[in-house]
Amino acid sequence: MRVFTLIFSLSLVIFSCNKDDDTGRRRDLQADRIDVSMKPWVNQDHSYGRLIDIDGNEYATIRFGNYEWMAENLKTSRFCNGDSILHEPEPIEWSNLNSAAWSHFDNNPQFDFAVGKLYNGFSAIDSRNICPCNWRVPTEEDWDILISAYSGTMRAGDFLKSEVTNRSSSDPDWFWQPENFGANNSSGFSSLPGGERSHYGEFNWMGVTGQWWSSSEGAGGGLRAYAMVFMVGSTSKGNISRKSGLSIRCVRDIE
Repeated sequence: MRVFTLIFSLSLVIFSCNKDDDTGRRRDLQADRIDVSMKPWVNQDHSYGRLIDIDGNEYATIRFGNYEWMAENLKTSRFCNGDSILHEPEPIEWSNLNSAAWSHFDNNPQFDFAVGKLYNGFSAIDSRNICPCNWRVPTEEDWDILISAYSGTMRAGDFLKSEVTNRSSSDPDWFWQPENFGANNSSGFSSLPGGERSHYGEFNWMGVTGQWWSSSEGAGGGLRAYAMVFMVGSTSKGNISRKSGLSIRCVRDIE
């Protein structure tokens, strides 16, 4: 896959919530505000909502029109109903899977802190719902609406990408490369370059690209997925094998 062939060779892009418990209380706490001072990759000038998944992971959330999106990548190891998602670190086993699984980039759990987990496409469309309850994996239409609201595919990356860059050897690998020109994160979406895991089980592109699943079917049995790359402000989408590992952002409809 090679990052949609590095986003079509870079020349084309150079682009919980437990269920309501018996007392009616909710774990996702959508009305709460979250302190993001320990999350330097988000826009510190924004006010974010707070979401907690079934594993107790806390996320910043942000509203765009009639939708509320996670402003961070998913980290859960369980579906909404409590079922565990397979953790598969081995490349051969990963490539042979036809069901939901996750791994950390390079099998390094330190990446969980900022960029979350990489999930195969089977996870994104599993009926048990990988997102916190009452949230969902965005469709292709959801992504397109978001991107259109920020000047479309040629510019949206500038507004959706985190400003943080890896300017020294001491900066985390999950920051964007220094040539992340134009990114201002004015949207608050705060995307980070969490890389990918290929359908062969290889890890690629940490610090270079962020890629996210949609739940929409693509050609050849794949799913539609979205990418942003350092150095350019554009975004891209393509058909990706369900055996690949990408990040997930969840969304909910606001009535």
